[in-house]
Amino acid sequence: MKRTLLLITCMLVSLTMTPQVAYRPFVEDGKIWKVGGKDSGNPVKYVAYYYFDGDTVIGGKTCKQMMCQRYVSPDCPNSTYYDYWAQLPSLSKVGAWYEEDKKVYVCREGTQGMEMLYDFSLEANDTLILNSYQPSYIVGPKQTGGLKGFKGVYRDIMIRGQDNYITTWLEGVGGIDGPLRNVYPENESDPQFLMSCSVGDEVIYLNDEYKDGATPERLNAPKQRLDFTHIIKTKPKAPMKRSAEQPLYGEYNNQQLGINLDPLDEAYMIRITDESGKAIYEKTINAGNIVALSIDISDYPKDRYTVTIENSFESFTGQFDAKTTGIIEVINKKLEEKDVIYNLQGQRFFLLQKGLNIVNGRKVLVK
Repeated sequence: MKRTLLLITCMLVSLTMTPQVAYRPFVEDGKIWKVGGKDSGNPVKYVAYYYFDGDTVIGGKTCKQMMCQRYVSPDCPNSTYYDYWAQLPSLSKVGAWYEEDKKVYVCREGTQGMEMLYDFSLEANDTLILNSYQPSYIVGPKQTGGLKGFKGVYRDIMIRGQDNYITTWLEGVGGIDGPLRNVYPENESDPQFLMSCSVGDEVIYLNDEYKDGATPERLNAPKQRLDFTHIIKTKPKAPMKRSAEQPLYGEYNNQQLGINLDPLDEAYMIRITDESGKAIYEKTINAGNIVALSIDISDYPKDRYTVTIENSFESFTGQFDAKTTGIIEVINKKLEEKDVIYNLQGQRFFLLQKGLNIVNGRKVLVK
């Protein structure tokens, strides 16, 4: 009888610890990882952007090709590691990715076979063996909350034979050292950390402890702070989930508006209107799943804009000024070999893309 009670108790504890959060896949179109160098100082002087760019077929499976755009500041610390990366092309392929049954595989450049990098299907205390030549690991239970800059489900990993867990796996994001890392990140030969992970304008992971000192200034101009005024509209029948009032704020320059949603945990409507009251941007978001919004405002005409974040119970209001952008509109443009093209995320291209491009430092809009 005692054994049965103990088993039931363990099952109830397990159910309590396992959050009921929908699984977010790792492989998603529009996902961008921003990775910085741990020992490159603050501001960070080495930054790499990883992103999916098109499909490729490997072994009969349709995979997503991942690219990497790197930036190294001229005053980056003098080290063999950063000197090595600085010599590489700024844009390179880093592998093809495939996901099935919550298992994530990568086929790295120069290899033929698929390597499993993450297995998000594992239960608590399952043993993970990625390759026969690597040590085995023990996966901790699924957890939510308490991890700064992330609201989703994460797992801790413990190397077999040691007694400490390290947070390494985040659903939808991958490793906290970047998408190419799997377990036990304490590797001094690869000193990297994840700065952010976003899908479109939704930021699902954000480590804002360090500033970016590597991305070119035209893509990373200094930002102004945007503070929001909080208004209680109606008192909710049930108390809001957040335990204490936290201020909502944002940052903006002439290209991006960033809004910190970390304190929020409900569904909200986000709306940006110009001085005439015309809605420029509208979106319904579940703030319980994302920590921030990063909205492209580079093509907003010069004006004063109002940002409203609201639901039935409360609203937050703030204002910002957009400057003239100097966008050149083109239907078609013949490029010279020396032309350098980027999008607003810092990804380099060799042909103009539909939408806004940065060509030799100037904004070019292709319709």
